[in-house]
Amino acid sequence: MEVDNKLKRTMQIMGRQLTDKSNYYYIINAAKRAVYFLYGMQQFVAAVEAEEMPEILADLLLSMKATTDLFELHKLKLDDEVSETALFVFDHAFRATHKKQAGAFLETLYELDALYSLAKFSQRYELVLPEITEEECSIQGLYHLQVRNAVKNDIDFNDAHCLFLTGANMTGKSTLIRSICLAVYFAHLGIGVPAAAAKIPLFADIIIAINKTDDLQRGYSHFMSEIKRVKQAVEKVNEGRKVFAVFDELFSGTNTEDAAACLSIVLHGMAKRRNGYFVFTSHLAAIWTSCHK
Repeated sequence: MEVDNKLKRTMQIMGRQLTDKSNYYYIINAAKRAVYFLYGMQQFVAAVEAEEMPEILADLLLSMKATTDLFELHKLKLDDEVSETALFVFDHAFRATHKKQAGAFLETLYELDALYSLAKFSQRYELVLPEITEEECSIQGLYHLQVRNAVKNDIDFNDAHCLFLTGANMTGKSTLIRSICLAVYFAHLGIGVPAAAAKIPLFADIIIAINKTDDLQRGYSHFMSEIKRVKQAVEKVNEGRKVFAVFDELFSGTNTEDAAACLSIVLHGMAKRRNGYFVFTSHLAAIWTSCHK
């Protein structure tokens, strides 16, 4: 049986050489690169498998080892020039016989590459891994990555799930809420956050309303676009989903009196929703006064 298979493979190789030389050498060269790449990955896994590592990473490496073992690379005499026949056989095994396992190997490799990039990013900017919690949400020493000599702030949602920032223009409100947004987003990516310490729950929905504009295609004015975004957050909260939402200068698209009235209603309503965490900003003193009548 083995002799028949070898003869069949030899005839296939000869046929390719005679009928389609350019495609044949493309396959051979690609197979050669794949062989040496798999060999390099096999050596890498062997070098790190004894190291202590998270269970998820150990499982990924174990999966990669199982795949590289399938191709029996030690039989290809990598110290010498691999024969074209051996490369053709390997190509068939990689793209046909073990196609499913090869695809899974590549998916694992992509995941490892992404995890490595995220880890290097956290390391480069000295980010701190947050503690993922059920309910508690607090950040100590929060700062924005793009601000030099940034002022660090402490944010705590545990006493109240609704945070209202007010103050004059150019006082840093928008920078602070962007810092909060980045911290929450980074935590959901599984990387560190720009802070001294952080406890952040997993949210089902993250809604960000910053730099809002009108929607000409749908016929929504600036004010209507804001209303639609608030409605989206309210509907998600009422469904019982855990929501994180940020609204920068909400209702700035209407007059001060109406803006104060609308924002007061939204703030008081959102503050009662314990499954939502909300951040609002406004520089209008009238709104702040209205909310505390």
